[in-house]
Amino acid sequence: MVKSGLEVSDDDPNAVPRVSQYRLAAHLGSAVVLYALLLWQGFSHLLTPQQVFDRLIIMLSFEM
Repeated sequence: MVKSGLEVSDDDPNAVPRVSQYRLAAHLGSAVVLYALLLWQGFSHLLTPQQVFDRLIIMLSFEM
C-alpha cells in the first residue's frame, strides 16, 4: 500500500485502516506513465527511428 496515504485511527483499536482513493489513483497513474516512458525508451534503443515509424504505421492501419 501507499504508506503516505494510509490513515489509521488511534482512538478505536478495531478501526479499519483507510487509504485515500485519490492518492492510490495518482500512484497508479504515475506508475503507468513511468512504465510507458521506460518501454518507449527501451524500444528506441532496440529499433532505428525508421523501424519505429514503420511499425507504428502498421499498428495504426490494422483493421479489425
